[in-house]
Amino acid sequence: MKNFYQQHFSFPARLGIAPYYWLVWIAPAFVVTNADGFNYQMMISNLILLLFIKIYRDSFWLKKPYVTWNIYVQLIICFYFAIAYSYLYLFIFPAFLIGALLNLEDTFYRQLTVLYLAVSLAILMTWLIDPSLIRPDSWVGAIFSLIAPLVSRSMIQSQRRQRQLATRNQLLVQADQVRDNERQRIAADLHDNVGQAFSLLAVKADLAEKIVDHDPEKAKQEMRDVAQTARNNLTLIRQIVSGLTTPDLMVALAKIQEQLAMVQIEFAVTGDDLVAQWSQEIGSVIIKVMQEATTNVIRHSQARYVKITFSDDSLYRMTYQDDGIGLHTTSQQTFGLAGIKQRVEAVGGQVIFENQGGLVITVQIPKGASDD
Repeated sequence: MKNFYQQHFSFPARLGIAPYYWLVWIAPAFVVTNADGFNYQMMISNLILLLFIKIYRDSFWLKKPYVTWNIYVQLIICFYFAIAYSYLYLFIFPAFLIGALLNLEDTFYRQLTVLYLAVSLAILMTWLIDPSLIRPDSWVGAIFSLIAPLVSRSMIQSQRRQRQLATRNQLLVQADQVRDNERQRIAADLHDNVGQAFSLLAVKADLAEKIVDHDPEKAKQEMRDVAQTARNNLTLIRQIVSGLTTPDLMVALAKIQEQLAMVQIEFAVTGDDLVAQWSQEIGSVIIKVMQEATTNVIRHSQARYVKITFSDDSLYRMTYQDDGIGLHTTSQQTFGLAGIKQRVEAVGGQVIFENQGGLVITVQIPKGASDD
């Protein structure tokens, strides 16, 4: 039952309760259709209104270019109510939607032109049928319908820019924190381990120099100890370097956000605070996967939303999810998925591709696998 509701009635969770709130404003349309009592036109109009609600809801889930045709069907229904009941307020719903979708400018202006033509034609036809039907409230509905796309587009663009700026600032602040933490950790490691080791080298070298004349064998042993200590120090330095965590992952996330913003795709990330302790090798693999997935989203997915989730329990895990058309091909090469799989498997990990209202890429890398 829950799945049926989500598939046919619910709005995307990221939109919150706002779409449900706006549906309340369709109630006056039902009042208008039922004002003359029970008749066949009333029954048909009520059914059309219910169809309108369903189509309006589906517009938030449809992929390009289907959503454009969905909007045109809404406009036809709005035109019917304008002619049959002189009710123009219904135009506000597709009008607001045209701006809220944040399509590229050519698509937006094409939809806006069709909206303006539909509203103008509705007013003209109503006036030709009976000029007295053009009441003051009809002009209010028409004006609201004409300015709604511009207002909603501006408002949502502003909100999106604020969210993007906040996310970008958060990622860059975390990158700075990682750098500071790494500097402190490296300084501590060098002081506590490498510094002591070099002090020991100096002591042994001095001792060998002092005894080389009267005890050559012991001097040779001291020099062998020096060589072994140097080799141990080299291994220690390699361990310190291999354990470096990198801010590049946060910087990569900020760049991905910029790329998606350029094509009007909203972006969200959770669990990014966990990756501060991930090694360079793991981070490099994750960055390549995210970059490849982002390229696929921009080129193929028709998505409007991308979410990246990081988790860190027994595995390094990253989930890259979009709300696009999903994976509709048997050839992974088409979407560059084979390259993603190879990169992940090279460090002992696993990648899973699923269709769940779009493509979901889950990367799982066992801890320690990359050190083998």
